[in-house]
Amino acid sequence: MTNDGTWADWSIEQLEAATLAAPPLINDVVYAELAVRYDRIEELAAPSTRRGAPFPRAPLFLAGKAFTQYCR
Repeated sequence: MTNDGTWADWSIEQLEAATLAAPPLINDVVYAELAVRYDRIEELAAPSTRRGAPFPRAPLFLAGKAFTQYCR
């Protein structure tokens, strides 16, 4: 999510390799953390949070936004 000079290229390569091997799964906490970088939930098109019934995206997105407000 950042363009770190040391790790960005390596991180992108690892994500691409993992995505080719299997569909990525993002857990609920990571999804909420990603939400802080987006203004609208539609902009964050992340893969399924886990197998089975995932936690609804809207509350996770709002949790990330609430945490951002709390930190300010």
